Amino acid sequence: MSGSIHNNKLILKVTAAYSLFCESQKNKSIQAYYKNLIDATNIFTKALQEQDIEQLFELEKTAQEFDYQRTLDAEKRRNSLTALETIRNNWINCQNPNFVRRHFSKAHSGIGMATKPVKDTAMDTNIQSQCKKLAVLGSGLASPAEKSFYKIRQDCLKFIGKQHNLMINQHLGLSKSQGLSR
Repeated sequence: MSGSIHNNKLILKVTAAYSLFCESQKNKSIQAYYKNLIDATNIFTKALQEQDIEQLFELEKTAQEFDYQRTLDAEKRRNSLTALETIRNNWINCQNPNFVRRHFSKAHSGIGMATKPVKDTAMDTNIQSQCKKLAVLGSGLASPAEKSFYKIRQDCLKFIGKQHNLMINQHLGLSKSQGLSR
């Protein structure tokens, strides 16, 4: 009888030890996950410091793939990637001064060209929409690593928007401090 009691106790102890071992492995995976997110945040931070907008677009596309792999929502993934591609195409198009002048002269026909700095409201709206999605993804998460990851991505998108508007105004000959600078 005592052998059976010892065996049962051993089974309980081994089971508990195995359960703790499995839990510790999960914790190691979680710690590795957090470390990878911190590393990813640092990569975004470096690209932002270097003001490498093309790199920021590539990083955000990769990060969006990560976001929606976890949710398995193909429709959200498509919508988000399409919105990012729209932002990127707008950025690329507006690097051409002739495109910007043509675009804004059409948009302002009948009221005259602007004499004060303008904003590309379509671009701003798309960026705000993307930032809201990132805020939602980061808001329910408890980990500081996850929150930082989503926050830096919002900062990068806002930086792109700010640079976009500066570039447009430069192409139009507008300066915030001087109004019309042509």
